[in-house]
Amino acid sequence: MLDAAYRSWRRDELAGLQSLLIAGDSTTVTDLNRRARADRVATGEVEDDGVSLRDGTIAAVGDRVITRNNQRRLAVGTGWVKNGDTWHVQAVHRDGSLTVRRAKGNGTITLPAAYVADHVEPAYAVTAHRAQGATVDTAHALVTGATMMREILYVAMTRARASNTAYVVTDLDEEARHLRDADDPAPTARSVLTTVLRRQGAALSARETARLETDKALSIGQLAAEYDTLYRAAVTDRQATLLLACGVQPTDVADSEHLVALAAAVHRADAHGLKPDTVLPKLAAAKPIPAEADPVRVLAARVARWTDHATETAPSIVRRQRRLIAGLVPAADGVTDPEIQRALGEREALLEERAAEIARRAINERAAWLRTLGPEPATAAEQTQWRRCVEVIAAYRERHDITDTASPIGDPGFDWTQRHDYRQAAKAVQAAQQLAGVLKDPPARQQAAQHHQPQQSTGRSF
Repeated sequence: MLDAAYRSWRRDELAGLQSLLIAGDSTTVTDLNRRARADRVATGEVEDDGVSLRDGTIAAVGDRVITRNNQRRLAVGTGWVKNGDTWHVQAVHRDGSLTVRRAKGNGTITLPAAYVADHVEPAYAVTAHRAQGATVDTAHALVTGATMMREILYVAMTRARASNTAYVVTDLDEEARHLRDADDPAPTARSVLTTVLRRQGAALSARETARLETDKALSIGQLAAEYDTLYRAAVTDRQATLLLACGVQPTDVADSEHLVALAAAVHRADAHGLKPDTVLPKLAAAKPIPAEADPVRVLAARVARWTDHATETAPSIVRRQRRLIAGLVPAADGVTDPEIQRALGEREALLEERAAEIARRAINERAAWLRTLGPEPATAAEQTQWRRCVEVIAAYRERHDITDTASPIGDPGFDWTQRHDYRQAAKAVQAAQQLAGVLKDPPARQQAAQHHQPQQSTGRSF
């Protein structure tokens, strides 16, 4: 896929189009930029000798570069040098400075050597994060399902006016193969894209926050993503400590796109009463992390796998699970910032309201999937419990876009977050069936099912 994306990009460039290569990590981007420049040097489009840039690549006359820092003191025409601006190199100077011309519009300026060394990169390939704001003729994006968020995919697929093409990676690296169950189905382009599109995690903008105050009909998926994002923002110091305990300097992985995945994996381990702060360093030491791998990605995968193993095959080591909002989302713990506490409390209330609303709608409309649960009990107490089960199942269906009408919860899916939620929804199905009298279990199994029955929210704020 990497070769296919590069060949398409090169073909577009030779046809006179401005094209962009988009990859998921900085190492791949640097390799692509070096490859692109070598080809351009070979064809005489770019001079060989130049000055070194911040990522170790070279810029010379004919190269296209991008600036990565707003600098109002560097005035160009009626504007100034901005983060994300694209330029063509016109001249290289002995002191390391560059004379550049805007790729769009007019304006030429000499960028000081210090600015070039710290804030200039090649503009042939970029990460999806860096691509925000760019507009080109064509874009070619490498898509991997490991941790890419739907928001990042959106950025990658909306950069170009003429065509935006995704190159979906379905192979597994050594670490992924090690963590994969033998009976797991092989990834397909469709399953990878489905996983990415279901994964949300963007921070809220001021406009989105204002919308949240007035729109009470937000989806479970969106609210859960916002809740998790706020929680991750509150525990960044803990994450830095965890990385240090694993022998990783936080400053060395500050730009890793997998920090979100690590925070989410640790949060989920916490939710099951496990001890990721103690176990994660042991997981890091159990098997050497490949030198070429992103250690944050490796650690996120290992703690997620460990949590899955503990909850599915070794329940005896799992302590009492933390309270689940809407029966699915682990409640945040240890948050001290009052503003984040308030925001988390607001979203918790909205999650519970949304779950209750979509459950009422399903009951009123006699949704087909309710038939599996059996009739609503007659007594008030059992009816309340049964409806709570319906809320959990309805929340699961909306969060993971389950449209199956014959089954309340469908298939567990490939994503570990969905597998966790699937288990909660399956317990809710069993509990509802017992309350309705359609599931007759021996007393021991009934007690176990009641022990796992979805918890009622206390409704308290943080």
